[in-house]
Amino acid sequence: MLTPSFQLILTDPIIPGQAAVGRYNGKLPCLTCATNGGKIFVHSPHEVAGTDGKKVKYLNFNRKVTALATCDLDPELAGRDLLLVGTATNLLAYDVENNSDYFYKDVPDGVSAVACGELARTAGGAKLALVGGNCSLQGFDADGVEHYWSVTGDNVAAMVLCDVDLDGENELVVASDDFDIRFFQGDEVIGEIVEADRATALANLSEMGQPQVSFSYALENGTIGVYHNTHRLWRVKSKNKPICLASYDIDGDGQEEVISGWSNGKVEARNARMGEVVFRDIFPDSMSALIRADYRNDGREEIVCCSTSGEVRGYLAAEPEMAGKLLETEGADEEQLASLHQRRQELMYELNSYESNMKSAQVAYETSLSMNSEPKKEGVLSAITGGGASNMSDKVKNQLLEGVIPSDTKISSYTEQDLDHQCAFLVLSTNNDTVIRAVVVFGEQVFEGESFFVHPPNPTSTCRVPFRPGKESSADLLLKVLVGVRNSDVVHVFELDYKLPKFIMYAHDASGTLHIGDAPAGSLTFEANERLSRLAYWIDASFGTKYAESAGDSLEAKFINVRNNEALIISASMTPSGSIMVVFRSNEMDVVGDMVQDLAAAVGLQELESVADFPRDLENFRDVLLKVDEHNAVRLKLTAETADSAGVLKALVIKAEDARLLRDISGMRRAYGNLFALNRELIAEHTKRANNHSDLLTLLREVNAMIQRCAKLRVGTARTRIVSACRAAIKANNIQSLFKLLKTGNT
Repeated sequence: MLTPSFQLILTDPIIPGQAAVGRYNGKLPCLTCATNGGKIFVHSPHEVAGTDGKKVKYLNFNRKVTALATCDLDPELAGRDLLLVGTATNLLAYDVENNSDYFYKDVPDGVSAVACGELARTAGGAKLALVGGNCSLQGFDADGVEHYWSVTGDNVAAMVLCDVDLDGENELVVASDDFDIRFFQGDEVIGEIVEADRATALANLSEMGQPQVSFSYALENGTIGVYHNTHRLWRVKSKNKPICLASYDIDGDGQEEVISGWSNGKVEARNARMGEVVFRDIFPDSMSALIRADYRNDGREEIVCCSTSGEVRGYLAAEPEMAGKLLETEGADEEQLASLHQRRQELMYELNSYESNMKSAQVAYETSLSMNSEPKKEGVLSAITGGGASNMSDKVKNQLLEGVIPSDTKISSYTEQDLDHQCAFLVLSTNNDTVIRAVVVFGEQVFEGESFFVHPPNPTSTCRVPFRPGKESSADLLLKVLVGVRNSDVVHVFELDYKLPKFIMYAHDASGTLHIGDAPAGSLTFEANERLSRLAYWIDASFGTKYAESAGDSLEAKFINVRNNEALIISASMTPSGSIMVVFRSNEMDVVGDMVQDLAAAVGLQELESVADFPRDLENFRDVLLKVDEHNAVRLKLTAETADSAGVLKALVIKAEDARLLRDISGMRRAYGNLFALNRELIAEHTKRANNHSDLLTLLREVNAMIQRCAKLRVGTARTRIVSACRAAIKANNIQSLFKLLKTGNT
C-alpha cells in the first residue's frame, strides 16, 4: 500500500505538531520544524549545502513557538510560501527566502493553532492566515490586516478548513479544550459536536476529487475517527495517544485514507469509510507530525512522517500492481501477534464461563430430581424467590430449580435524581422474582473511561446505576444487564439501549416538594413563532418530563440543578398574535445558552432575538473589565521601565568597555558591578511582566468567554451580529454600549 521513498536522520528534536513543508523560493520544497530553545530549523534537500556541508539552517526567534504553518498567502509572491510562526503573544509571517519579516501582529489571546486558506463569507475570498487562541479566532491577510474575528468556547486546540455543508465554500472546523468541535461559516456557528475528550488534531478528507466534506479527528483519550458533516462514520480507541493526523490516498481508489501518528511511534493508515487498518509501520520514538507534500520534487505527493527525535521518513503510494499488499515490519507483526493473543485469552475466558454455567445448571437440575418430597422443593423455591413461589406453575418452578429465568422476564428502566448525593440514577427493574446481579453501562461523555460497572453485594430485582456527567449532553447508553435467579450462579444477559436526556441533571419539581424558594435573579425572554405544544415536546425530550400530554395556553416547569441546587424555571404563554412568549429564569447563563441552542435545533428556529438579564454574570464581567484595564496599565508601565533600563544598560556597557581600554580597573569594576545590579533588577522586572501577562491572558479569556455565552442566547444573524458588535465596542472602550449589547443584542 505504501512504499518507503526516503529516510533522514536530523540532529534536532521536533516539537509535536509543529512541522510543515514550504516552497520559499516558489520551486524547491523545504522541511521546516520547530525545535527546542525557541528555534526553527529549515532542511533544504535540493539546495547547495553550506560551508559546513549541512543543508539545515536555523531561525532563532528566542520565544517558545506554539504553532507553525506554511502558506502562499500573498498572490503577488508568485507561488512563494511564507512561514507563519505563532507564539504566546504574536503572529509572525516570515519571508524565508529574503530573510525578512513580512508582517508582525500582536495577538494578546496567543496563538495555539494556525490554518491558511479561503474562508466562506470572509475577506472577499482572499486567503487568510487563520489563528486560534484563547477563546478567540482571528484572520489576517497578506498585509497583516485583520479581516476576521470570532469567539469560541475555550482555548483552540486544532483547526482545519472543510466544506461541511457542500455549498462550494470552506467552513472553519475548530476543536477547543471544552471538548466541542464547532463549524464556523464566517462569524456564524452552523454546527457543533460534543466529544468525550479534548480534540488534539483534525484533518480534512476528500473523495474522487469532490469537496472535502469529511474530516478525521483525534482525542486526547486515545480515540480517532471520522465525521461526514456532523455524522460520525466510525471511531476506534487505543491505550496510546494520537499525536497527529493527515489524509493520503495510498491505494489509488480516489478515497483518501486517514493517516495517524501515535505516542508509541506507530503510524497507521485506516479506510476512511469503515476504519479498517490498511497499513502500519513503527518508529522508535513518538510521532511528531505527518505532512503531505512533494518533498522529493518529482511531481508526486508523498506522506512525510516526522518523529520527535528528528527521524523523517517518506512514503509513496504503491504502484497499482502492488495494491492490496501491506508493508509489514517486525514491530507490526509483534503488535498483531499481541492482539491475537489477547483475543485468544478473551475467547478462552468466555468458553470457561459457558462451561461453568452449564455445570451449575446441571447440578441444580440433578438436585431438583433428587428431591422426592414436595416440602424440600418448596423450601428451595422459597429461598430462590423469597417466599413468592406459591402461585407458580410446575413448569416455572422446574425452570427456577434449574437456574433458568422465566421466558417472560423483562427489564424496565427510568431515571431519577438525588439532591443529597448530587447525582442522577438509572433505575433498572425486573418484572418478576429474578434478581439483577450486575450491570455494565457503555456511554460516551457520561462516565470516565466511557464505561461503568455496578455489582450490588446483595442483588435484588432493582438496581440503581449512578452517574454524574460533566457536561449537559444527550447520550445513547448501551446496557448489559446480568439477570439470574436467587442462589444460582447461572446468569442471562439482557442488552438494552437507553436514550439519556440532555438535561438529566435537573430534577423536576412536579409536586412542589423540592423547596425551590425564591425565583432566580437571572432571566432570558424571547418571542418565538412556534406552538406551545412543540416547546412542551422539547421539555419532555430534554428533561424527561410529560408536559406535552397536558399542554394548554401556558405552562411553567420548575427544576433544580442537582449539582449545585440552583433553580431553573421555564415559563411560556401564548400571545394574541399566535406566537409564544418564553422566559427562562436561572442564575446560570451558560446553562440557559445551551438550552436556547438545543431548543432552536429541536424546533428548527433559524432566527431568535432575546433580552437577557443576568445580574450576577454582568457584575462579575464588569469586575473583569476593570481588572483588564489595571493589568494593561501595569503592562505599559513595566514596558516603559524596561525600555529606560535598557538605555541605562547600554550606557553602562559602553562605560565598562571604555574603562577596560583605558586600563581603569577600578572604574571597570564599578561599571560591571552596576551592570550586575541592573541585570538583577531586569530579571525581577521580567518576572513581574510574565506574571502580569499570564493574569491578563486569563482575564482576556473571560472576556471572550462572556461574549460567547451572550451570543449563545441568540440564534442566526442576531448571534453573529452580537459577536462583531461586542468586538467593536471593546476596541472603542465603549463599556456602556457593550453592556447594552450583552443585554439586548442591540446598541
